Amino acid sequence: MAAGLCLLAALSLASGCGSKAEQETTAASALAEETMTAAETAETETETEAETAETYPGTLAAAEGEEQAYFGVMYASVLDLWQDGEGVNIYSLQDSNDPENIWTVSGLDIGLVDTELEKGSQAAFLFSGDMARDPEQVVLVAAVPYTAYRLGRAEGTTDNNMMSTFSIRTDSGEQISFLKDGCRIEEGAMSRNEGDRVVVYYAYSQENAVYYPLEVRAAE
Repeated sequence: MAAGLCLLAALSLASGCGSKAEQETTAASALAEETMTAAETAETETETEAETAETYPGTLAAAEGEEQAYFGVMYASVLDLWQDGEGVNIYSLQDSNDPENIWTVSGLDIGLVDTELEKGSQAAFLFSGDMARDPEQVVLVAAVPYTAYRLGRAEGTTDNNMMSTFSIRTDSGEQISFLKDGCRIEEGAMSRNEGDRVVVYYAYSQENAVYYPLEVRAAE
């Protein structure tokens, strides 16, 4: 994982987090289960294959050519927040799927922050990487509102490529608009204002009707 992001195993929770934390974890687990179901549907629709063993819950496995990648959503509570010596926010996050382990995350290591991250708040963290087997290489693409997300894949042609947003026309004729900040864009994938063939892996929230891209690749 990017510098400043580390996993602190089996950290005891501070006093006073008892029943409230348990309720938050239960709610987060329900969201995680809903996302897992949505991800399973997405993999059928997009002809991707999500591994069911030794993977983080709800992970979407993607393969374009010879490159294998993983995408997912981590629902977490912000247990604490402080600033380092340079004024950068540092977050202590409790993953609902693994509440005994605490993530310490620098704000510089989150590609896009599209929700309030305050002590006691909850958020969904969109990520790329193999969370279960190689957590140190995981990249946090975005921190977004705490709601259920569906993971998916869209292939089509760009018809609007702006500084912070872009849209594509899929092969089925659907137009999808994405936020651009925070996601990885393969070199040469979007070199023009329109007309590039791309594959976009994304997370979608029906509640706020936003498509967050996790990665953009040039289509084969």
